[in-house]
Amino acid sequence: MTNASMAPHVTAVTVTEAWLEAARTLLSIPDHRATHMMVHIAEPTREDPGTRRDVDHLMDDQNYQSVETIANTIFPRALAASSRDHTHLAQRYAAMYPVLQKRWRRNKFGTYFGRITAYPTADGPVDQLAAVINHLVIENRTSNPKTARFETTFAVPGRDDPTEDVAGFTDVDGKAVAIFEPGQDRNRAMAFPCLSHCSFQLGRDGRVHALAHYRSQYLLQRAYGNYLGLGRLLDYVATTAGLRTGELTVVAGYVQLEAAVTAVRRLAAQPSPQA
Repeated sequence: MTNASMAPHVTAVTVTEAWLEAARTLLSIPDHRATHMMVHIAEPTREDPGTRRDVDHLMDDQNYQSVETIANTIFPRALAASSRDHTHLAQRYAAMYPVLQKRWRRNKFGTYFGRITAYPTADGPVDQLAAVINHLVIENRTSNPKTARFETTFAVPGRDDPTEDVAGFTDVDGKAVAIFEPGQDRNRAMAFPCLSHCSFQLGRDGRVHALAHYRSQYLLQRAYGNYLGLGRLLDYVATTAGLRTGELTVVAGYVQLEAAVTAVRRLAAQPSPQA
């Protein structure tokens, strides 16, 4: 007998469709929780504006941050669009980082984009994203490019081992384990991050794909913004390297629909927007 709460798999074309299908999957499970959920998005920068507004309204009712705010913690699209190049973007983000951390409580321990462009090590910050982009450029110039040497990590082992999410929800899924580490670890416990790892794969067709791993994820509070931010990050990496944007896969070790179940059910009951 299969267990519906174990390793559910969602396949969708757009970010909007992916979130709706993930919601329907969790709604079909009695306690609205699942382990090892995989969400695959074929076009991870596309979304339906109407459904996005509906999701934002549900989030606002719960005093959650907006979809755009959450997406920006992964990739600051407007800042990138006004930057000359990646070095300029990383420098500008580093300059504003202390303000971001001080102004918004959820950013106290940092943001995902801050972590991947200035990963803390004993030898100083490491810009993982610059390394990924450079490796993609180099590999794409070779006659037989490698497909999987492009890694970024967010969690520092021994330092990012939370037992409770900052929103107050109990975290039962275990600890984040960083597979790839660009520098030496430091010891400090904190709730951030839930996103622990992201890898990029170069396809033979010149498209760049991404695989992201969350140790834990809240569907209403974070997931839509997570999907959108990761899709934009993937698009940035691919286009900056002179390549095409591919597909996004997001794996959550533990995921739950944590609030507004009735309202989410009404929204999920509507037909998915046409891709």
